[in-house]
Amino acid sequence: MSNENTHSMSISQRWSRAIECIRSPMLKAVYAISHHAASYPKTYVIGTIIFSLGLMVLGLLTNFAIDVDEDALWTPMNSKPIQHGDWIEDNSGFPKDARFFNIFIHAQGNENALSVNGMERVFAAVDSVRDTPGYDELCKLAGPYGVSDENGDITCAVRGATRFWNNSVDIFNSEIASDEEVMKKALSSDTYPDGEPVDLVSVLGFSKKDDNGVLTTASSFTIRIDLPPNEDEAEPFEADALDRILALQNEWIAEKDNKFRLEVFAERSFTDEFTRAITRDIPLIPGVFVVMSIFCCIIFARRDAVKSQSLLGFGAVVAVFLSIASGYGLLFLLGVPFTSLTQILPFVMFGIGLDNAFIIAGSYSRTDKGKEPVERVKDTMEDIGGSIMLTTCTSAIAFGLGATSSIPAVRWLCLYAFPTILFDFLYQITFFVALIVIDENRMKNNRRDWAVCCTVKNGKGEESTSAETKNISTRIMESYSNVLMKPVSKGIVIILFCVLLGLGAWRASELKQSFDFTEVIPSDSYITTFVDNRELYAEERTFAPEIYFRDVNFADSLVQDEMTKYVNELEKLKQVSEGPVFFWLYDFKDWLSDKPDIQSVPFEEQLDKFLEIPSYNLLYGNDIVRNEDGVMTASRTQIYMDLIDGDLVTEQIDALFDQRDITKTQPANEGEKEW
Repeated sequence: MSNENTHSMSISQRWSRAIECIRSPMLKAVYAISHHAASYPKTYVIGTIIFSLGLMVLGLLTNFAIDVDEDALWTPMNSKPIQHGDWIEDNSGFPKDARFFNIFIHAQGNENALSVNGMERVFAAVDSVRDTPGYDELCKLAGPYGVSDENGDITCAVRGATRFWNNSVDIFNSEIASDEEVMKKALSSDTYPDGEPVDLVSVLGFSKKDDNGVLTTASSFTIRIDLPPNEDEAEPFEADALDRILALQNEWIAEKDNKFRLEVFAERSFTDEFTRAITRDIPLIPGVFVVMSIFCCIIFARRDAVKSQSLLGFGAVVAVFLSIASGYGLLFLLGVPFTSLTQILPFVMFGIGLDNAFIIAGSYSRTDKGKEPVERVKDTMEDIGGSIMLTTCTSAIAFGLGATSSIPAVRWLCLYAFPTILFDFLYQITFFVALIVIDENRMKNNRRDWAVCCTVKNGKGEESTSAETKNISTRIMESYSNVLMKPVSKGIVIILFCVLLGLGAWRASELKQSFDFTEVIPSDSYITTFVDNRELYAEERTFAPEIYFRDVNFADSLVQDEMTKYVNELEKLKQVSEGPVFFWLYDFKDWLSDKPDIQSVPFEEQLDKFLEIPSYNLLYGNDIVRNEDGVMTASRTQIYMDLIDGDLVTEQIDALFDQRDITKTQPANEGEKEW
């Protein structure tokens, strides 16, 4: 075309020409590849099977990994929570958090759990963990989260009602001697024997006191055992301890007339149960393979023993399966984590892949049967090659764009889908086309479907009637179209459409955002019963954000006032019922106000004196970071957003933005991006 003609083209004509320039070489490649596969069908079938299965095995043996860390899966990359978490873990100087092992004991119904029998069962549960082999050795690694036992040795901290008797059942038995009133008075103390203040809500659920301040009732006991953050040593122990507690749980259930129930939730529990959910769902993949194989075999079947193509239908499903194996194998090899969301992909792929197979098979059946199979494949690709290539490109581009998501779980799903869709297209124009040619040769040799070694002699073969050579789907669609074109049917369809549209619009208006993490674990998980019973028998403290202070002069009284003001403003949030249970600055100021003799000494010396008090050191030793010169570099406290409905995501989002609005207005954060 001359330059003059080119300049005279409209925008739409230029667009069409540009698209054709892109489309033409791609179609030529599709024609060439499918033609080559049709010319050497057995080579392509065997080669595809070996390549895809080999890639899958290689991926499994190298970098295959399952990721069940909910923070890593669902927190947007480079978001503030990620940045803050990285600072806390890598640069803050705070010790790594202890691994929790939570035990929850409650009385069923409206029964009072506050009894001698109840406390005895609490001790029995705690001792079941402490008697687990390896407990003493593990607790020697407790570090800053450890406490000294009666011999002065470091052991794991046990936080709960047992602390009123130094976590010793022998002391409990000697002091209480079945006297319930004495026990209740002991539990009513505002401090533990070591002087540390009691946070009653974290110990007893829905407790009540009489006019004298003595406890009368409680629904439950909560115990937390702080294990060292050493994963290699702690995780095997946790597994053994969980087995013992769950066995004790079953014993209590089996006891006649026992009103107490035992629940447990450890650091490794969610990972274990999430992994169990993934492995439990893995058999669904071969399950859908079997179901789709049966479906395709029925769709491709005919009454004629020779013209029937059930085996080809099975081959269509195999082509999709091999594409999934190749896509998974490649991503395993590249080290992209496998998640529960990734398991959705096979179900999507069987739909996308089989669509292409049906289109190819349908177009091939309409070509000139007098031509050779290779020529018929060429005509088929010229007929529908552009269509299936375009649909593949749109699907691949959609998932490719999804791979730019900032949410890792979504990103990884799309990363798995992108190459898998391309593999499926490639296998459809090679592996499935090769199967069509092989199946065509079978029919020419008058061999039976599924029993290719058997030849039909003196049978119908080429003389089969039109009805006998039609597959089931064709006959169903013919009957369906005949019924659909009747006036009555058209009216019914329109009415049903309107009803469904209205119903869908109504239900969409009722949609609520919610997230319950127990929905991603097996329904029979012990975590579910723990969470459900915690909600029933104890105050809600699911959301407990920590408040961090850094890069400020903690010795400056103005800074201290700003810190207090900031915490007070957070206390006033609608999601918070009360301020921090423990905040070092509150107790430090109260303590200092009674010490006029040291009010004039440097702040660091005051802090030394404050932390020399065992109860304060136990409470705040891990919440204050100091450098080698004793200067405070960071500190933290915690509030409980106990007025948030844990099932409503919108309330959680509101709380996040409400606290951010307060945080960004603080003088210390002016001009800062890292708050």
